[in-house]
Amino acid sequence: MEITPFAKTLLVANKMQRFGELRAACPAYLRLGEGLKSIEVLGTAADQRESAATVREFVATHVEVSEERAAGEDLLNFLLENKGARILKAERDSGAQLHLDRKKKCVVMSGLKYGSE
Repeated sequence: MEITPFAKTLLVANKMQRFGELRAACPAYLRLGEGLKSIEVLGTAADQRESAATVREFVATHVEVSEERAAGEDLLNFLLENKGARILKAERDSGAQLHLDRKKKCVVMSGLKYGSE
C-alpha cells in the first residue's frame, strides 16, 4: 500500500516512533517497502483488511498543509529577535513549521492540517 512522502517522513521520524505505534495498532505485521514508499501488510486476510484500513486512516489524517501569510518588516524582525526564540516557541506550541521569506515579506507555515491552523 502506497504512502505519501509526508506520511513516510512522519513514520520514520524519532527513530520510527510513529511506525511502531502504527504497528502496535494493527493485528497484521507491517513493514516498510523498498525505498520507504509503501507499507506491506502481512497476515491473515481479516488481519490484512483491518490493518490496511488503519494504515489508510493514518495516511488520510496526516496531510501536509502549507499556508503563506503576508508579514511586514517589523513583524519579521520581531519574530527573529532573541535568535528566533519566538519562532521556536510558535513551532513548539503549534506543531507547525515556520519559514520567514524576507524577499516576499511573508511567513510560510506548514505541518499537519490540525497543527498549522
